[in-house]
Amino acid sequence: MALQEHRSAREDAFELLVDAQVAGTDVLRGARALVGDARRAGWTDVHALAEYVIATVLCWRAPNAPSTLEHAESFVAWADRSDEPLPMALARCARGFLSTSGAHTSHGVDDVLSAYEIADRIGQTEDRAFTLHEIAGVVHELQLWELTAELHDEVEQLTSDADRPRALVGSLYYNRRLATTCELLQARESGDANQIERLGHRATQLAAQPVHAAVPAEWRADLEAYTAACRTLAAHDRADDVERLVETWSGTGLEHEEIGGLLRCVLGWHHIEHGRFDEAAALVDAGAAAVADATEPTWQSFALWAQVRLRNRGASADARMAAVRYHAALVAARETARDALVRSVRVRLQTGRLRAERDRYARESLTDSLTGLANRRALESRLTTVTPALTMIVVDIDRFKPVNDRFGHDTGDRVLHRVGRILLDCIRPGDLAARLGGDEFVLVLDAADRDVALRRAHEVRDRVRSEPWQQLRDGLWIAVSVGVAWGARTGDELYREADDALYRAKRAGGARVHASWSPRMAGSAT
Repeated sequence: MALQEHRSAREDAFELLVDAQVAGTDVLRGARALVGDARRAGWTDVHALAEYVIATVLCWRAPNAPSTLEHAESFVAWADRSDEPLPMALARCARGFLSTSGAHTSHGVDDVLSAYEIADRIGQTEDRAFTLHEIAGVVHELQLWELTAELHDEVEQLTSDADRPRALVGSLYYNRRLATTCELLQARESGDANQIERLGHRATQLAAQPVHAAVPAEWRADLEAYTAACRTLAAHDRADDVERLVETWSGTGLEHEEIGGLLRCVLGWHHIEHGRFDEAAALVDAGAAAVADATEPTWQSFALWAQVRLRNRGASADARMAAVRYHAALVAARETARDALVRSVRVRLQTGRLRAERDRYARESLTDSLTGLANRRALESRLTTVTPALTMIVVDIDRFKPVNDRFGHDTGDRVLHRVGRILLDCIRPGDLAARLGGDEFVLVLDAADRDVALRRAHEVRDRVRSEPWQQLRDGLWIAVSVGVAWGARTGDELYREADDALYRAKRAGGARVHASWSPRMAGSAT
């Protein structure tokens, strides 16, 4: 039952993202409620997705509002405390979007690179693909379309057999076409014939794909417009589809929509290319007005360029040539700066990828794959480097075998994972939490203070006992026995003493804390 509730909550979070984009639906109340539900249930992934919904909606509405930036920063702070890769990457995506929207934050490219490196640690394919898709969105806003296309290719490989969630699969289908349209507009303005040919080929391939079932119906008119615009921009002797759409939309009240404005500009440009300036004038002016506040700067730039071409047609040949040279110089400077940024970001992404792979291999060799805690090898390494005086706390789940027998090994694995999260919450920076195997765990505290050791051991016992285990499975209840030892002795000696105390706690009925009875100890506790 709990698994179904968790999956349903994940789907709700993804659908909220679609709802926010499809009809401008106010989803903040639903997203905030989902955050509360996820926090109570311990669903970090759902919590992260819902926070991301809130952050993106606030960014769309009021990117420069102090509350928007405050939410983004608090999202990053919470994500870092969770130490989970999905929230950490999504929080940086959210803050990166703010940078591209003109908000007063300088994180931009650094957040993109950090999110990409963190995404490599996300284990679930669906979550990793969604994160990479959102990173591609920030890269698109930075107008680094070559990298956007590469990221989209990576996402497509991860989702080739998927049809959900719509916020990923449907959006990928849509955004690939939007990015190609923007890049073609830029290539036409710069006059780069090689780019136009390459992008025209890509647009043709995308147009040949049937509309994915995950694409919301509300987006399909836009997709038709992108396909028509790309066809005309790639081969300017064809404008029949664009002209048909402009005529169709003119009678529906959509003529002032941004996408309608784009189509008018493209059709106007087509007429300019064929010397039909009078036919182009009204289209270009109306289109430029419609895209004046567009979120895509390439649409605005293309519209202004078409207007300048119209205004200069009555100038002398020398004046027209001077204007052409001036525009060419501006475009060349812009493209040079953009290309330099693309190369820089690509190198940093590749470096981040290599670093992430190196760190992953190192992590895997020292980390327990189920809980994310240190493994026995990491524990042994730590015990050779710590100061002589330390505390060792050994934790064992009471009657864990009946849990597996009654609820199944999947539930048992989730219990182990959650106990691992609790232990991480109970240690300080510099301490170590490790899983020795089975249902046995060890905490190593870099101090040998009796009161601290006993207080921490009781905290572990109480935190596990008060965890809402019934949310995982009805009737589930988990307790742990804890053994404690401290002092200036070897790790092996401390482990034997703490392990002996652990088994005395178990023999006393479990759910207890016992300390070593060694005469060198300052005291014991139950």
